[in-house]
This record gives sequence, C-alpha cells and structure tokens, in this order.
Amino acid sequence: MNGITELYSRLLKYPSDETILMQIAAETGADVSEYTLSRLQEEYVECFDFNPKAALTLTTHTAGNDSEKSDLMETMNALLCCYEIARTDNASPDYIPDVLSAYCLAVASEEEQEALIFLTDILLKGCGNIRTALKKGIYADLMKKLCSILESEVRYA
Repeated sequence: MNGITELYSRLLKYPSDETILMQIAAETGADVSEYTLSRLQEEYVECFDFNPKAALTLTTHTAGNDSEKSDLMETMNALLCCYEIARTDNASPDYIPDVLSAYCLAVASEEEQEALIFLTDILLKGCGNIRTALKKGIYADLMKKLCSILESEVRYA
C-alpha cells in the first residue's frame, strides 16, 4: 500500500513532465494517447484549481468553521514536520499530495496507529468529496482508485 499512495502523492501534484501521463495510464488504465502535457495541465487546473468542490486541500472538505480549519491546519503542519515531509511550494499544510506522503510514512510505521487512523479517516473524507465533485476524466478516475485504496486501508487500520 505504501508505494501506491506515494505514487498518488506524485500523480495529484501539478503535472510537470510527460512521464506523468504514462504513470496515470498505468494506474488507471486510461487512454492517454490523445493527451499532451499541456492538455493534462489544463485538465488539472480545471479540476482542482477552478472547481472549489474538488480543491486539493483537506480543510475545504472537512472543516466546518474557521476554528476547525485552524486546528486542522495546525495538526497537519505538525504531522508534516513529524514525518519530515517537504511541503510543495506555496502549498498549505493540508494539501492532499503532501498529506499522502505523511500517510505513506504512517503506514510504514507500526508505532503510528493513531496517526494512521486519523490520516486514513480525513483523507477518505476529503478524497471522497473530490471523487463526488469530479464526474469524468483522468483525475476523476484517479480519485476513484485512491478512494478504493483508502477504503481498503480502513479495514486494516
């Protein structure tokens, strides 16, 4: 599971080179023959940057008010620091690709069950909301597969 979620951490970041297309195709079975890097970048921006219901920030999907948002940001920042995750440039501590990196380390650590349960729960809720918001396309397929992976992890946490 660890390698898979680390792959999703990379796949959900802004696409910066052509190899990402082959990784997405391998993971989802999507036909990427009609895609170019710039088309994938456009789809990424349309899905995650211009659609607030699919924002890649956990607080968007899990915090009900400013106090909850502040608490969650503080918790996420502490987790990223604890696992020594280098945050993506200009990203908040609740940026899902970075949180997935922390999740991978929690999965690998047998001593971090409480963190693993917390991260699994919050990622499943956030990613589930994104999956619902994205109806079709490569990123919709990625979110469906990621949710399936996280749901299977809940059974073992």
